[in-house]
Amino acid sequence: MIKKLRGMRYASNYNEASMISQERTLQQLKKLWTNLKQTQRELLTKEKQARFATSGGPPPPEINIDPDIATIAPHLMTTAPVIFTSNMTESEIDGK
Repeated sequence: MIKKLRGMRYASNYNEASMISQERTLQQLKKLWTNLKQTQRELLTKEKQARFATSGGPPPPEINIDPDIATIAPHLMTTAPVIFTSNMTESEIDGK
C-alpha cells in the first residue's frame, strides 16, 4: 500500500511540473523508466561486445550513457563477477 501511495505521489509530482503538457499515469511513468533502463543496458552490452570483437571491422559505435540514469541506477553500470574464464589454470579452477 505504501509503495502504491509513493508511486502516486511521484506521478502527481511529475504531472504538476510546469514543463509537462500532457499528464501521465503511474503505469506510463513506470514503463518509461523500464524502457530507459533497458536502452542503457543495451548500449552497455553493445559497448562490451565491441570491446571483445576481433579487429578489422568498423570502429565501435559511440556509446552515450545517460548520466542521470547512471546516477539513479548505478547497478546497471556494474558487471557480473567472473567466476570462471577460459584463461584459468587447473589449480585456479580447483581453488574455486
